[in-house]
Amino acid sequence: MKRLLSLLLLCLGMTLVSQAQTFEFRYGGQSLPDGATVTIKAEPDVFFPEELNCETNPSSDPMNGLLLASISGADLSGSATLEILSNTLSPARIQWCMGGNCVIMKTSSLQKDFKTEKGVTQVQFDASNVKEGRLEAVLRATVSGEQHTVNIVMTNGQTATTQQLWWTNHDADENAGWYYQNTPQNGRYNAATFIPYDFVGGEGTTIDGFSFFPYSLAMANVQVWVSTRLPEPDGSGCLEVKDVGELKFEEFNDVLFSRGYEIPEGGLYVGFSFDIIDVSIREGNRALLRTLTSLTRNGAFFLNSPDGAGWKEVSGNLVSRVCFGSDNFTDHRITPYDFDPVYTMKGTTTQVPVYLLNYGISDITDISYVVTSDGVASAEQHASASIPGIASHGGFCEGSFLLTLSADNECTPKEKLVTITKINGVPIDGNKVRGMLTTLDYQSSPTLLMEEFTGTWCGWCTRGFVGLQLVNETYGDRVQTIALHYGDPMETSAYSWFSSGSYPKATVNRGTLVDPYIGIVNHIENVLKTTFPGEITATACWADEAKTSIRIDTRTKLGFNAPDSPFAIGYVLVEDGMKGTTSEWAQYNFYSNNPADAGNDPRLMELVTKPQTIIDMVYDHVAIDGWGVHYGVNGSISGQVVSGKEIESTYRADISANGKIQDKSKLYVVALLIEKATGKVYAAGKALIGDYQPSGLQPSTCAEVIAGADGDTFRVTGICKSISNTTYGNWYLEDETGQIYIYGTLDAQGKTKNFSSLGIEVGNEVTVEGPKKTFNGTVELVDVKVLDIRKPSVIVTSVSPAGAVVPKEGGDVTVTMANFAPGIIVNTHVPLLASTWLKYDYIVNGEQLIINFHVAANAGDQRSADVKLICSGEKAYSLVTISQETGVDTGIAGFDQNGKMVDEEWYNLKGQRLSEPPAQGLYLRKGKKVYVK
Repeated sequence: MKRLLSLLLLCLGMTLVSQAQTFEFRYGGQSLPDGATVTIKAEPDVFFPEELNCETNPSSDPMNGLLLASISGADLSGSATLEILSNTLSPARIQWCMGGNCVIMKTSSLQKDFKTEKGVTQVQFDASNVKEGRLEAVLRATVSGEQHTVNIVMTNGQTATTQQLWWTNHDADENAGWYYQNTPQNGRYNAATFIPYDFVGGEGTTIDGFSFFPYSLAMANVQVWVSTRLPEPDGSGCLEVKDVGELKFEEFNDVLFSRGYEIPEGGLYVGFSFDIIDVSIREGNRALLRTLTSLTRNGAFFLNSPDGAGWKEVSGNLVSRVCFGSDNFTDHRITPYDFDPVYTMKGTTTQVPVYLLNYGISDITDISYVVTSDGVASAEQHASASIPGIASHGGFCEGSFLLTLSADNECTPKEKLVTITKINGVPIDGNKVRGMLTTLDYQSSPTLLMEEFTGTWCGWCTRGFVGLQLVNETYGDRVQTIALHYGDPMETSAYSWFSSGSYPKATVNRGTLVDPYIGIVNHIENVLKTTFPGEITATACWADEAKTSIRIDTRTKLGFNAPDSPFAIGYVLVEDGMKGTTSEWAQYNFYSNNPADAGNDPRLMELVTKPQTIIDMVYDHVAIDGWGVHYGVNGSISGQVVSGKEIESTYRADISANGKIQDKSKLYVVALLIEKATGKVYAAGKALIGDYQPSGLQPSTCAEVIAGADGDTFRVTGICKSISNTTYGNWYLEDETGQIYIYGTLDAQGKTKNFSSLGIEVGNEVTVEGPKKTFNGTVELVDVKVLDIRKPSVIVTSVSPAGAVVPKEGGDVTVTMANFAPGIIVNTHVPLLASTWLKYDYIVNGEQLIINFHVAANAGDQRSADVKLICSGEKAYSLVTISQETGVDTGIAGFDQNGKMVDEEWYNLKGQRLSEPPAQGLYLRKGKKVYVK
């Protein structure tokens, strides 16, 4: 099979090649492969021997120079672009002739139309009166959409150009997203970045220098260094250590080494070291800058502090630059990153930001790409940078290019493969990004989450309190606001993984970091314009009388179909009115007596009138606990997702060990709809905590009922396994932990002997509440109240033949199920022992699902099978019992009509009666096999 596949691929490849090419470049009378390089050395000019020229078509034999030729010999017309990549020849004049028209090159790039004559045109590219050096150019010709390229190198003694460039590993968008790395004590500090082999320029690339961004005025004795390993604090073991003279603060300090150091396969470390001489200087506590972008790579930031703990890797990117030297730098080289899941309504398109790192030597202004979905590729599309082109040599594009994706016909998550085909019009290979696009057919109502980063120690964070007040006044419950405190008594470990690194800051639905007050309304309005895949509402109540746990019930709707949910629910416990009397509770206020920074803003001017330390501050919206806050509680939304269908979930939150709570009457819960793959929030619902209801609002399992005390009331949810009395309502309820007996069931009016009015059937998921009693060792719930009945969303409407009884010869049983909608999956559970004689298939007819069970002929006793029909994501099921008549021949003597032996005579294994007792062997007597010795 593999050999056949290889032959097919080979044939396909040959077919593609044979159809591909209609023209080519030639040089010296030979065909050039696409992308070949032609090298021309300088020679004396024919008319001015004292000058040196480089010419692609020497006058002695112009047809032996560089040509564009039709393979068939027919005339062609098209367009060509000539781009000069680098030039140290410093010619007096550069001329390009092609198709009879000559132009003087005054720019680094030109485009012109051409025509061939008798299928050929000369390519004359001349550099006159050249100096010592090297010129590199690329010529691209296009005819009827077919493009071919030739590289042109002109040289006068210099075989290669070693280029030098500065590369940045951090977010270089001015100072946006730069955060301080605290240095809490005097002493020697070392900061480093690891550069892997072939990370930027490939083989032969060297590290020529290092650049850093000093912030602290308390820095002294600064050195930069390069090393094969993380060095000792004194700098021993480095390839070179270079002292830095006078520092330029709050800007980059570029320092070149005495030579370039080639990067070995094991990579190199490059960094800087300094002393902090006086931490009392305010900036002395904030010496290092870092970025916290989502594209932090391993080894981007190492730190060695005076604490004696040695080197450690720090999250984020060190704000620094590395100078590389190489003759291998390419014009266009990128590393793209897969995009996060995106959502769009059916019949629309959406734009997705693409993230790129540019390692080429040219800025990127536009890209071309193809989108592949279900194996089908789109036409080539184009995107121009929405901001100035991505800087070269390590420039990072964070969403300046927007990819256009179209919604699918099916409302399900689907992977999209995006192949970037060109950069600035130049073809490139092997740059692919992936991501999930989910098409929606249900429009959710947006409810946002705003998380504010703050602390009592943060003097500017008073602006954040004003921002929360503004958002609450403007949006009410449409935006849930949570204050995340760090470094003060209100800090919670539930958010220990989540930090902005800069204060005050805020995120809305965990998107971009923004100011919590300045421009926050505009930012929220922009978020509200996006597409939301789902919505969530929540209710809560105390789960016990002592108020040590909270029951949280949520209802979630998603706008698509999926076999499993990509979302989960997280829960945050929030308290209003928090305050304290110790110094850690006092709020610093840098706006105090500082109207200039308030900018005459009426809201901020109120802070100007307050003291620099507010000792009676009252804190609202404070997160003091949480469960599944990062990626959601596992299994909180499980099973199949059906667009627009409510998904109910219950969670019990234990707060018995929480010592931060001050007043339980001021607590509330915020439920978060979280995308499990990214941790992003798409909806939030607030729930006030209701009173404890001793009637049994606390859910229990069957095992907990069995272990509980007689007389206690329990609420339990399980499946109705069987019904023993349809008048009083005696039946068995089972869950994953065990089974209990329901002895007596009350109707909707609380009356007995009316069980049939409830409509409970075997397979229904039922929630009941009632007192426990143990009778003759059987655990019972007596005279229960039915709180909820969940039947399968797809129900059985007919069974044929009636009763699902099949004769011994075999036959079919047809089961018809209604309410069958697209996206619903019905799982058919046939008992293992019946799987040898009972098979099935199914068809879909509109909103009906028709399952045909095929029963094989029966040669044995009567048999039956209980078949469960379960919709994915549900616990309730429909039960169909398929029975088959006995296949035993009842006409043999000694057997009754049911095939059982009725006398004490002996029979052989074929059922034939013996005239006398057997001597030895296996025989039948009284319907049993007996071995006679």
